[in-house]
Amino acid sequence: MKSTVLSICAAIALTMSPIGQQTVLASTAADNEVTESVKDAAKETKKAAKKVGKATKKASKKVAKQSKKAAKKVKKASKKVGKEIKEGFNDVKDSFND
Repeated sequence: MKSTVLSICAAIALTMSPIGQQTVLASTAADNEVTESVKDAAKETKKAAKKVGKATKKASKKVAKQSKKAAKKVKKASKKVGKEIKEGFNDVKDSFND
């Protein structure tokens, strides 16, 4: 108990002295600098995340557009194949009727 009181008194005396005050100020300045660094890093991370989001959205639109084009080509080709099969079937049918 007595040593705790002495420790508290020593801490108070240290913070009251010029060296103690400089130490407290330096510690506070260091804490503020760390806080600013963390804030700056958070801003940069947010900017980067925004850029990634935009790039992802753009790429996704591009892929969707290409998929749409490919689907149209497939549909057109399948129509053509269906038409050719039908014509071939009719030719075979006509050859049996002859």
